[in-house]
Amino acid sequence: MGSEPIKNEDNKVMAILGWLGILGAIILIATGKKDEDEQMATIFWQSLLWGIGCFFSVIPILGWIIALISFIMLVVGFIMAITGKVWVSPLIGEWAVKKAKGG
Repeated sequence: MGSEPIKNEDNKVMAILGWLGILGAIILIATGKKDEDEQMATIFWQSLLWGIGCFFSVIPILGWIIALISFIMLVVGFIMAITGKVWVSPLIGEWAVKKAKGG
């Protein structure tokens, strides 16, 4: 788990929008930013998976816990993007980095 500064200054706004869960993932796909560099692809995969996790809120107890954790991860990622950093979240972050690198 860690963070690094956003390399491309033009991507700061897209990084912030990217952390809006599934909506953010759709924005990154629609604008083509997902395929521009590894940082945007990492944000895409994390946002997509944590966004999907929020849909578990319809399942009592265990689903609520998963949804709460997912929402917290999205909020932390959003805040880190506002500060100009790409955050690698726990649990799925390392997988998202590998996926962004083409693995």
